Amino acid sequence: MIKKIISVFLLLACIITLAFTAFFYHSKLSDQTKSISSLSSQQAQERLQSYQDSLDFYKKLNTSLSVAIANSLRDKAVEELNAIALRIQENHGFIGVTFASLDGTMFTDIGTL
Repeated sequence: MIKKIISVFLLLACIITLAFTAFFYHSKLSDQTKSISSLSSQQAQERLQSYQDSLDFYKKLNTSLSVAIANSLRDKAVEELNAIALRIQENHGFIGVTFASLDGTMFTDIGTL
């Protein structure tokens, strides 16, 4: 139970950190765009490209972290489903249940024992 609570808090901390990071870089990009008007066309293009590259990097990082969090949660779900299947097997001597994710991948498939 405590592990679940800690996992939820860590997940929320990651989400909040990502939200603040995205907000910070969006604000920074907006501020820099305003100051670009005093630069030459070439300098402005270079600076905008630099900020766009930074923004793209953080979008990719956000996506990577989201995937990592989802994979971690999926792995925990697989462990819990396997534990449930084994408890059913121990209590009843057989099991014919298949757990599957929404994308169709199998979590557990134990036939009659």
